[in-house]
Amino acid sequence: MDDKICCCVKRNARLICSVFGCNSRSHKDISLSFHYFPPAGKRFVSVANHFGKLEKIIDLIVAWMKALKIKNITQNMKVCLHHFKVDDYILPLEWIITWIIEWVVEWIIEWIIDRIIEWIIEWIIELIIELIIEWIIEWIIECIIEWIIEWIIEWIIEWIIEWIIEWIIEWIIEWIIEWIIEWIIEWIIEWILEWIIEWIIEWIIEWIIEWIIEWIINIMDNRMDNRMDNRMDNRMDNRMDNRMDNRMDNRMDNRMDNRMDNRMATRLDR
Repeated sequence: MDDKICCCVKRNARLICSVFGCNSRSHKDISLSFHYFPPAGKRFVSVANHFGKLEKIIDLIVAWMKALKIKNITQNMKVCLHHFKVDDYILPLEWIITWIIEWVVEWIIEWIIDRIIEWIIEWIIELIIELIIEWIIEWIIECIIEWIIEWIIEWIIEWIIEWIIEWIIEWIIEWIIEWIIEWIIEWIIEWILEWIIEWIIEWIIEWIIEWIIEWIINIMDNRMDNRMDNRMDNRMDNRMDNRMDNRMDNRMDNRMDNRMDNRMATRLDR
């Protein structure tokens, strides 16, 4: 309300505010104050216009009625303190001091509560931030550790696979080389054995052939000698002893020389 002077405060055991829409009850809140409307024609107040300038003077009750938007007033109608400002009251000095002290105490309490709430909020925010930072750091460390472990495991697996592959390749190469060497050695041994066997067989065959030939030649020589002896004995008898002896010696020398030359030639050819 914009009035400057209010009526005296009057309390009752069961009072109701007469302003429309206000549900204030004295039995619900003992600290509430209720005020009667001022008497008509006894007090007047100045009313300010929209620009804030005092325009005219009207009756105080009319000012109340305009401010509270009430058309008809009775003697039992009352208004609670919620519709007044502090400036609307004319209070004793003690009440003003008490009100100031209460206001200061309320302000200090509100300020302390605000500070405590702010401190609690800041502490909670700092705690949440610290927890979030710790969680993030732990998460990052876990991620890094997992990454390192995975990388180490992958590296070990790759190293093992490479080592196994290299070992298998080396084993295969060594096996192939050993197999080739064994095969070459076996082939060389077989070739040498075959060559030796063939050489031995050829030598034996040649020796047998030579022995057979010599045996045949000896037989033929013996037969020829016997025949020639018999013939010469029969033909020449005593006549040609000297001549035949010379001739036979020459023939035999020639034959022996020819035979020896032929044998040597055949052997050299072989």
